[in-house]
Amino acid sequence: MSAKNNRTRKLAFRLSICLLLFVTLLIFIGLWPYKKAILADAQSWQQLKDIVIPYMTLETPSGSGPFPVVLIIPGCEGVKPERAKPRMDWLVEQGYMAVMVDSHKGRGLDEDTVCGGHALWGPERAGDIYVALEAIRQHPKADTDNIALLGYSHGGWTIHDALSYNGNASYALASTPPQVLQSVKAAIVYYPYCGLPSRARYTYNNPTPLLIINAGEDTTVNPAECEAMADKWVTQGLPVHSITYPAVGHGFDVSRHKNSDPGTHQQALSVVKAFLKDAFSPATEKPAH
Repeated sequence: MSAKNNRTRKLAFRLSICLLLFVTLLIFIGLWPYKKAILADAQSWQQLKDIVIPYMTLETPSGSGPFPVVLIIPGCEGVKPERAKPRMDWLVEQGYMAVMVDSHKGRGLDEDTVCGGHALWGPERAGDIYVALEAIRQHPKADTDNIALLGYSHGGWTIHDALSYNGNASYALASTPPQVLQSVKAAIVYYPYCGLPSRARYTYNNPTPLLIINAGEDTTVNPAECEAMADKWVTQGLPVHSITYPAVGHGFDVSRHKNSDPGTHQQALSVVKAFLKDAFSPATEKPAH
């Protein structure tokens, strides 16, 4: 009887090992398409500067400045002129220096690769914000005491995760200068991605005022996840304000988008305008008219 029990235990053990190996193989196969994102190459600070800074674009109001700065982090589609220009023009009209951060060109990435999750997840892209902040602080027209971050979808995920690092080295970035997030007075995210593997879901205690704008009928990201994150952060005492527009979808602010909703877009802009005004100290100079 003892020998039979031993054989049964050995068989059960071997079956368990086989099952474990099979499950591991399935996980490996399932994650293989995302290997570039999961196993992203570590970059030095200088390497990341070479990737990001040459492809930044900037617009300023008329006048000598200095002007408060808004860094724009677009979605996974990258910088699309039909989206970038209206966003930058609106910010300039409000008296801000608008800076568009292109994470794709310097890496040779396209929309399908990033939107499919096969490269450049939010924690890695967070380093682009750090580099852009350092670069813009060298601009003579920049009010370096007043900087805000503005992100859309994947760009919102990127901002969440950048703030979650609190200026420490982000994923795939070897090191950062001290106080890299200094002077960031506000962050605004439109319909951000808040699912796995967002770092901010688990680790977030940044005191920067944050405005989250969700689309209630969003089928690209899950607004309920973002609402839950915002509720958690508010209970922690963090300055987070979340708005959900119930009857609109992802991209409601984009002209000619299938979900375009000009009325809601204007409502959101009014909220953003007030939020930035409250976050920034008085600008040194208003734009010339």
